Amino acid sequence: MFDLIGLTNALADLIRNISDAEVEEFNLKKGFYTPKSSIDYKGLVERISSRDYHFCIGGSPANVVQGVTKQGLKTGLIGVLGEDEYGYRYYEEIKKAGIHPMLTFAKGKTGTCNILVTPDGERSIVANIGVAANHSYFISPSINTQMFHTSAYEFCDDPRGIETVINHFKTRGAEISFDLADPIMVEKQRAILRKFLPSIDILFMTEEESYELTGYNPEKSLELMSMICHTIALKKGKKGSTVRRGNEQYDIPIIPVDVVNTNGAGDAYAAGFLAAYLQGRSLEETGLNASRIAARVCAKKDPHL
Repeated sequence: MFDLIGLTNALADLIRNISDAEVEEFNLKKGFYTPKSSIDYKGLVERISSRDYHFCIGGSPANVVQGVTKQGLKTGLIGVLGEDEYGYRYYEEIKKAGIHPMLTFAKGKTGTCNILVTPDGERSIVANIGVAANHSYFISPSINTQMFHTSAYEFCDDPRGIETVINHFKTRGAEISFDLADPIMVEKQRAILRKFLPSIDILFMTEEESYELTGYNPEKSLELMSMICHTIALKKGKKGSTVRRGNEQYDIPIIPVDVVNTNGAGDAYAAGFLAAYLQGRSLEETGLNASRIAARVCAKKDPHL
């Protein structure tokens, strides 16, 4: 029995520095994900490829799983890697992190994600998905978990495949955690996400994502979504967060730190939240732990604890 299993688009995160002028030049959406199809991706890669980079295990759910593992829980990770240098390195890093690898290898290139960090610590994200979106997983019937987590990034590539995996764990008693991931992801699949949300027990969303999903302001969105999902965490950036379960609601402050890099802050928040939730803490303490873990990651170069 695992505490948490995540399903991720297994991406090798390549973290590099970039200037604000270059963010503007390549029409990147600062602080968010930018689809490579909407920019001169080849030109961007040519510009940055010679710069030093820092390699990290990537994919939003992978970040969450790693954060939960660091807090002492038993975890596993599902995903697909290419048979190449990045893929083999990713697999070894997962094992080194103490995560049970439920990773398979496929012909083709491992997905990569360029995390481009400006001097103010903000990040812009552009991914080349590679084989990571190949969601043809085999999950042993003997594997059970208390919680299953994934995000809208994975859902966008193969909603039916993800729903099959979710149903696999849900019928075995697992609670389902889901992160809306990015406003663009919500915009692209709003209708299908709305049908899917009643399957979700814990939902993570930002103010921008909540608006894309419901068309209402964050407060109204929170109220509406709490009627559908058991527990909601509304992330509000520098304003902290609000956590809600039924009529129980708490505003959670941020923990002030010297920000080095905001990359991974949202995933770290989810990791802190889920670890405390699985440990049976109160809703307020669960939110506070989420804020603490997010702050610790913001003060580091790596997007992990």
